Amino acid sequence: MIKIIGLAIIMLVVYSAGAFACYEVGKYFDNRSNNDGENVIGNFDDCVVSGRSIIQVYPGICVNPNENVFVKNTP
Repeated sequence: MIKIIGLAIIMLVVYSAGAFACYEVGKYFDNRSNNDGENVIGNFDDCVVSGRSIIQVYPGICVNPNENVFVKNTP
């Protein structure tokens, strides 16, 4: 009986850890909300405002999780 309870607890912990990991990973790859156009990254400035990675080169480059690359327009 103790083995069954222990196994159930271990399975619950593993399931919870997996669900949490999937949730956290999903946040990094979710750069678009729904189909109504909110939070769509379409240019360098939107990419910067959304907090994505900025590569400090000239001109600046911003990369979002879908590996779309936006280059800063320079005059």
